[in-house]
Amino acid sequence: MHPQIVFTALRRIAAVVVLAMLFAAPAATTTAGAAVGSGPDRPGPARTYHQLVLGFPAVINDLNDAAVVVGESGGHAFSWRATTRQKVDLGTLGGPTSIAYGINDRGQIVGTSDVGTVRHAFRWDPADHRMTDLGTLGGSYSTAYAVNNRGLVVGESETADGRMHAFSWDPRTARMSDLGTLGGDSSTATAVNDSGQIVGNARTGDFLTHAFRWDPRSRQMRDLGVLPGSVVSFATGINNRGEVVGYTNDVGDFTDRAFRWDPRSGQMQTIAGLPDVYSHATGINDLGRIAGYWDDQSGRTTAFVWSPSHQAVTELPQTGGTSSGYTTTSAINNRSWVAGQESSAALWIPST
Repeated sequence: MHPQIVFTALRRIAAVVVLAMLFAAPAATTTAGAAVGSGPDRPGPARTYHQLVLGFPAVINDLNDAAVVVGESGGHAFSWRATTRQKVDLGTLGGPTSIAYGINDRGQIVGTSDVGTVRHAFRWDPADHRMTDLGTLGGSYSTAYAVNNRGLVVGESETADGRMHAFSWDPRTARMSDLGTLGGDSSTATAVNDSGQIVGNARTGDFLTHAFRWDPRSRQMRDLGVLPGSVVSFATGINNRGEVVGYTNDVGDFTDRAFRWDPRSGQMQTIAGLPDVYSHATGINDLGRIAGYWDDQSGRTTAFVWSPSHQAVTELPQTGGTSSGYTTTSAINNRSWVAGQESSAALWIPST
C-alpha cells in the first residue's frame, strides 16, 4: 500500500480520466443480485463489476487501496499500477527469482527472493526502490506474506533447529521475532492489520493445523478452532476491526468451507449465502466485505464478494462466461476491488 501524495489539479483530472477508461473498457460484467445457495433471501447491493485483465503473464497475490497490485511475472516480483498500467520489476536479492506476496498503502512490498542457494524474506521500499533482506529465525529460509501500514512484516521462517515458525519483523528494530506455535512444531503468519494483530495457522499439540490470531498486547496466539465437522483450519485475512477469514477442512476430502471469525463473539461461522460446497475466503476489507471462490466439483470455480450488510454473495464476472473454468481470488481492498486469476491475472472493479 503507499504513501500519501499531494496531487496537482491536472494529475487529479488525469487519474479520473484513466479510471473512467478502466470502467469503460470492454470487459465481462455482472450486477449483484440475491444471495446464492442457502443464505438469506435478501437482495444484494446494486453493484456492477468489470473485469480488467492485466494483459501479461502474471500471478497477483495482493493489492492496495491505490489499486497497485503485486505478485510474480517472468520469475520476478513485480508491481503494476491500474491507473497508469505501469509495471515495475522489483528485482531480486541477488539470486535468479523472487515473488511479491503483500503490499501496504505506503507502497512497501514484501515477499521472498533467492539469495544464493536459499530464499529470504524481503521488504521493498518505494523510497529507494530497493529490497531489504529481512533474514531468518536462525535457519536458511524465510518468506514474508504481508505488511501493514506501519511497516510491520509477517511470514514464516526456518528456525535454527529446522522447524518452520511464524515471524513478525519490526521496522523500528529491524529484527525478526518468533511468534511460536499452538503447541505443535510449526506455524505460518499470513496477514496482519494496522493494530498489529496477526493471523495464520499453526500446529497444535495434537498435530492438527488450526487458524490463530496473535495479539500484540498479550503476545500470545489464540486458537480460533474449526467449523463443526472440520478438523483443520487456515486463516487467510484480517481487517482493522479484527475480523478474520479463511477456510476449514475435514482432512483429505472435498470439504473445504470458508469461514468468518467475529472478535465480538469469539466464534467461527460459515459465510451466509455461500453454496455448501468447496469454498475459500481469501481476504476481508475494513467494510467487512469478503472475497473468495467456490468450486462446484465439476471443475468450475466461481469468484465472489460477500456483503455483510445484505448477507449476500455477488458472483464476479468471467471473460469466458460460465465455461471459463478455474477462477480464484487473492485479495480485496477497501474500495472493494478484487485481485485474482481467471485464465490470467485480473482485477474485478466495482462501478461504484
